[in-house]
Amino acid sequence: MEYPKDKLNPQWVHEPIKQEIVGWCESFGEYLVTGDNNYSEPLTTSQIRRFFGEVKRIEMNLDASNKENKDAENLSKITMLNPLLTYAVGRKMKKVGREMKCTSAIKPFYEELSKAITEIGKNKEHYKEYFKNFVKIFEAIVAYHKMYGGE
Repeated sequence: MEYPKDKLNPQWVHEPIKQEIVGWCESFGEYLVTGDNNYSEPLTTSQIRRFFGEVKRIEMNLDASNKENKDAENLSKITMLNPLLTYAVGRKMKKVGREMKCTSAIKPFYEELSKAITEIGKNKEHYKEYFKNFVKIFEAIVAYHKMYGGE
């Protein structure tokens, strides 16, 4: 699988991680560093770090809340990951001619991960399992981003 031709399949959060998913994560991680003509700035490590920190806090909360009934609170925190990414995209918007354009690879990062985040919240019974799969996908993207020279 190769990004940008192949996009993240939101259903991937429903299943164990397979080689197909890891291959896509590698392609996407490389794209976020090298980009294409649409984005003059690659995704930076600090942009990832802000999001990664919040994802890990939610993950720790899920592990700690197994005995307590905090599903609504946890789902709310997962849902709020999308606005967090939206804000990061908004910070990189610049006026180009008459329109606003994102100059950073944060935009495809948001576009792909938001699909998975939205999918997690659709099933209240399995959201913890889906979130853990999402975290694995996200960690793989981060690893390949770093391997391909992400700064």
